[in-house]
Amino acid sequence: MIDAETLRLIVELFAIPMGMLVVEWLINGRFSSPTELFVFLGSLDFVYLLKRDLSIPRINQHFASVYSSTFAISLLISLIFLIVAAKTEGLVHEYLIHKHRRNNQNRHYYPLFKVCLCWVVAMTSITFHLVVLFGGK
Repeated sequence: MIDAETLRLIVELFAIPMGMLVVEWLINGRFSSPTELFVFLGSLDFVYLLKRDLSIPRINQHFASVYSSTFAISLLISLIFLIVAAKTEGLVHEYLIHKHRRNNQNRHYYPLFKVCLCWVVAMTSITFHLVVLFGGK
């Protein structure tokens, strides 16, 4: 059973990232790409940087000595790939519009490599977060 303190901490640490995810979803109007995952992971990194004193006892002890660096680098990677994923989503949208119109004058391609890269980085980042946050317990 989860005690009240643990539940409060979980809500506190995940409320901001989930709120950012919902805001991004409302702005974008769809939940279809790893863009949302990078928003969530970047927000999670930011919360962990802000709530360092509450988070350190709970993370994998192998990362405790490099806590700030770990989450700062992860935040930077999340922000970089948020931009890449958003631009890739724009390319997919252009491809779908031109495919629907059957306009062959401007050759648009499906950015398969970029889509795959974004998903691989997103899944790797999720795995990294799980190892850092829960791997030592």
